[in-house]
Amino acid sequence: MHSRFSWPVACAFVVLSPAFYPGAWLGRAPARGDVPTQFIPWNSAVRDALMEGELPFWNPYTFCGAPLLANMQSAVLYPLDLLLLPLPPGRAYGLSLALHALLAMAGAYLLARKLGANRDAAFLPAIAYAYCGWNAIHLFAGNLLNLFACAWVPWLWLTLLLPAWRRLAATAGVVAMMVLCGYPQTLAHALALGLLFQLLVNPSGRTQRWRDLGLSLVGIFWGLLLSAVQLGPTLAYLLQSGRSQPLPWSAATEFSLAPSHLICFLAPHWFGNQADGTYVGHWWDWSNPYASVAVVILAGVALFSLERKRALPLAAVALLTLLLSMGRYSVLYRLYYHVVPLADRFRAPVRFLPFTILALSLLAALGWSRMSQASRRTRIVLTSGGGIMILGAGALLNTELSLHPDRDAAWMLLLLGCTLWVLALRTWRWSGALLVVLVTTDLAMLNRSFYGLGDADAATASLARAFAATPAGPEQPRVLTPPMRGGLHNLAIPARHPNFSGYDPLYPGRFGEFVKELSRSCDLFEDSADTLTFPMRHGADLTDCTAAWSRLALFNVKYAYSRRGMIELPALPRAWISHWVEATSSSAIRRQLFDLSQQRPGPRRYVATTSDTSATVAAEESQATLRRYTFNRVEIEAHMAAAGVLVLADNWAPGWRVSVDGERRPLIAAWEFLRAVHLDAGTHHVVFRYTPPGWTPGWITSLVAGIAWIGTAVRCTKTVSNGSNRPKRIG
Repeated sequence: MHSRFSWPVACAFVVLSPAFYPGAWLGRAPARGDVPTQFIPWNSAVRDALMEGELPFWNPYTFCGAPLLANMQSAVLYPLDLLLLPLPPGRAYGLSLALHALLAMAGAYLLARKLGANRDAAFLPAIAYAYCGWNAIHLFAGNLLNLFACAWVPWLWLTLLLPAWRRLAATAGVVAMMVLCGYPQTLAHALALGLLFQLLVNPSGRTQRWRDLGLSLVGIFWGLLLSAVQLGPTLAYLLQSGRSQPLPWSAATEFSLAPSHLICFLAPHWFGNQADGTYVGHWWDWSNPYASVAVVILAGVALFSLERKRALPLAAVALLTLLLSMGRYSVLYRLYYHVVPLADRFRAPVRFLPFTILALSLLAALGWSRMSQASRRTRIVLTSGGGIMILGAGALLNTELSLHPDRDAAWMLLLLGCTLWVLALRTWRWSGALLVVLVTTDLAMLNRSFYGLGDADAATASLARAFAATPAGPEQPRVLTPPMRGGLHNLAIPARHPNFSGYDPLYPGRFGEFVKELSRSCDLFEDSADTLTFPMRHGADLTDCTAAWSRLALFNVKYAYSRRGMIELPALPRAWISHWVEATSSSAIRRQLFDLSQQRPGPRRYVATTSDTSATVAAEESQATLRRYTFNRVEIEAHMAAAGVLVLADNWAPGWRVSVDGERRPLIAAWEFLRAVHLDAGTHHVVFRYTPPGWTPGWITSLVAGIAWIGTAVRCTKTVSNGSNRPKRIG
C-alpha cells in the first residue's frame, strides 16, 4: 500500500463497502428464506447440545429424528461459526455474513494482484465479486451457505498458484474450510475449475505444469483428510439418505440461466425484482449475474488489448462456466450431467455463475491496468462516447418511465457514459478511487432492494411461540405443521418440540419413503419425486383425512396445526411395549408396510401382527417411562409383565446402539423405521446411544493429518521469514 495511487482507492473502498449489508454489520441476519427456518434452528440445536455436554450428532426435533452432524449443510464443525456460537443465532449469522464478505473481498484482491493487476485495479474484483447480483439474490433467499462457500473460492484459486510447500499447506487448509462450511456443490465446482485455471495460467513448460497439477492434487487430498471428521459421517449418511439417488433431469436443471437473462449482465432488473414483487417470469428463472457495467467493459478491454496468454485463460473459464450455468438451455450442461460422475446429484446450474463473475472481474482488473497505456486519441473517443450516453440517459430519465426495461436502459446508459469518462481519466491520480466509487454506487443501487429483510432473531422468537400450546417434558408428543405457516417446520428445534414435518436437504431415506407412501393413500402430504421437504399439502386439513390417523399414531403425532387451528389426535406414546410381534422374511411390497390393517411385514424386520393398533400397547401391568431424552441419548425405564418388544417411536438409523441393564443388545428396526429392542420379563434400564458411522475413523484421520499440516505450516512460515521461496506474480 505504499503506492500513492492506492490510498485514495483504499479509503473509498473502506468507507463505502459496509453500506451493502447494513444489517449484517449491526449483527442482524436477514429474516428471509432459509435463515430463520433452517440455519438458526440448526445453530440453536448445536448450542443446546454443547451446553448439555454433547456433540450434536443427532437432531431429535425434525421428522422422527435425523442425523445432524453428518448432514454436511449443518456445518457443525465450521470454525468461523464455532467462534460466533456464544452469540444469539441471528446475530452470529449476521456477523458471519459480514466476515465472509470481507473474506471474499480480500481473496479476490490478492488473486488479482497475483495475476498481475496493479493495486488500484485489484480493488475492482474485490467489490464486484463480493457484492454482485448473484450474492444479492442468495442473501434474499437466505442461502447463506452459498455465500460462505463462494467466499473461499478466490483463496482456493490463489493457493493453487503458490510455490510448492506453501501450495500444499495452503490448499489443504482452504479445502478443509470449504468442506466444513457445508456446501459440497461449490466445493466440487471450485476444485475442478481451479485445477483448470491453474493449468491455463501457469507460465511454466508442459512438464512443469503437470508436476504442479500433481502437487495441487496432493494438497487437495490432504485437505480432504483434514476434514475427514466431517466427510466420514457425511459419506456414510449419504448412503442412507433421500439424496442417495440421482436427481431427474427436470429437478437437476431447475434454476438455469435462461438465454434471455443474459441481458442482466448489463441491466440487472430488466425482468423485475422478486424483492419488490415486480419480477416477470417463473421464479426459478430469476438469476442475476450483474457485477457492474464497468466490469463488463473493462473485461472486454482486457480481452482485446492484453497478450493472449494473460486474458484467454480467464476468458475460457468465464465462457465455460457461463455455458454450464445455462443448464437445460445448454448442450454442454447436458453432457456434464450425463458424463461427469456425481454431477446428477447437484441442482441449480446457476451456481456456476459466481465463477463467471470472478473470472470477469479479474479480467476487468487486468483491463483497468492496461488502460494506463491508452493513447490520446482513445481518450478523446471515450470522452465523446461517454458524453453521448449520459445525454441519452438524461433524455430517457426526463420521460415517464413505468417499465423496468425503460428504467434499466436509462441507468445502463448513465453507467456506460460514466465508465467511459473514468477510462478516459485513467492517468489521473484519483481515477482509481473514482472507479471504486462508481462500481460501489452501482452495486449498492442493485442491493438496495434487499436491505429491509428484518431481524431473524425476532422473527424466530415470534414464530416459535406457536409450539407453546403443546406440552413440554421428556415425553412430549410430536406435532405436525403445515408448510407455509411462517416456516414452523424447523422452528420446532429452538422450541425443543419434536415435529413430524421438517426441511432437510439430506432427509432420512426410510422416513421419506414412508411419507411418500402416506401421501398416496391420503391427500395430506406433498408427493413429489424431487422434494426435500415433507410438509402437509397446501390447504390440507387433517380432520378430513382419517385414513392417516393410525399411521401418524404409530409415530407419536398427537397435535396438528390445520385450517381449523390446533387439533388433537389419537396417538401411541413415544415409548410403548408390544407383546404381539414376530420375525419374518417375507418380501411384501414396500407400500403394504404402511397399512396397519394387514399383516404385511417387510423382510427380516419385527412388526406388530395384530389388526388393532391400540392392542399393540402394552397390557396395564407393562409400562415404559422415558427418564432422559437428549440429542444422542435416550434412557427408558421398562417394566415387562412378560417378554416382548420395547418400541421407541424414533427413526432407526445406522449408528444407533442399545444396551439393556448395561449389556449390549441387538437393535431392531420395527416397521423398518422405528427403533426397538427385545426385553425379557422384569424391570429394565434401556439406553439408546447414537454415534454416526464414520465418526471414529474420521476424527483420527483428521487428527493425524492436522498434526502433519501444522508442522508443514510452521516450516513454510520459517521459509518465508528467511526471505526465500517468495511467490512471484504471474504475467
